[in-house]
Amino acid sequence: MIMLQEKVIEYSKEIGAGLIGFAPVSRWYEADVPPDFYPDALWSDCKTVISISVPSLLPIVETKISHLYRSQYDILNRRLDEIAYLIALFLIGKGYASLHVSRDGYGHQRMLRKNPCTAFSHVWAAYYAGLGTIGINQTLITKEYGPRHRLVSVFTTAEMQGSPMIVKNLCNRCGICVRMCPEKVFSQNEKNGRNNMNKIKCANQAFDGNPYNHCGFCIKTCPVGEDRKLYHAAKTQEYLAAHHDYTKWTMGIGGNLTGDRLSG
Repeated sequence: MIMLQEKVIEYSKEIGAGLIGFAPVSRWYEADVPPDFYPDALWSDCKTVISISVPSLLPIVETKISHLYRSQYDILNRRLDEIAYLIALFLIGKGYASLHVSRDGYGHQRMLRKNPCTAFSHVWAAYYAGLGTIGINQTLITKEYGPRHRLVSVFTTAEMQGSPMIVKNLCNRCGICVRMCPEKVFSQNEKNGRNNMNKIKCANQAFDGNPYNHCGFCIKTCPVGEDRKLYHAAKTQEYLAAHHDYTKWTMGIGGNLTGDRLSG
């Protein structure tokens, strides 16, 4: 089985996966998610969930709101579903029944607005697969990209060894994401170290009919991630100063990419 996991990792990297991890379904049994959305509640034969992350490129994320951002978002969604589908086929070819769970499982925006708990959580799957930890804004924070990535999952009957979970919380609780949220959807929760989130209010802001208004401020402003060093954009406090200045707000804080001029 270890050899199978190594082959899955190698194949996943070949087809474009950024990060990949494995989570036995038993890790959900004491989870903060509704039992109806445990993997084996959704598919009784599931033994392991494979979590895949593909990064969002920081300079493009920083052009939010822009056509560049929306284009990248659409590209990542297509890539994620293709990767998950191909991994499922790969495992089927090895004799293990498998299926992919699309990156957005709620089906339609109206469903998300009506009830935010309508789908399997790829964030929690990634957490249990050792890709990262949960931030105060309820996104998955990774060492490599902070929250700037998209996720997808594969269910399989193969009983694989769980990836080591990250013990130290990668979120530094700076609170920039909370302060920068345009809809103020977060409220303090001391019980679990994460803020409460009004998911319906967040969804209404993100899906108001404007294709350029898919909110991404809480991932744009997060200081965590090796990508910030790569792009020389580490001074995230500058977001607070630029909050009311649209010209600055649509620029990378390194000042090297301007979304409004590049994307029209």
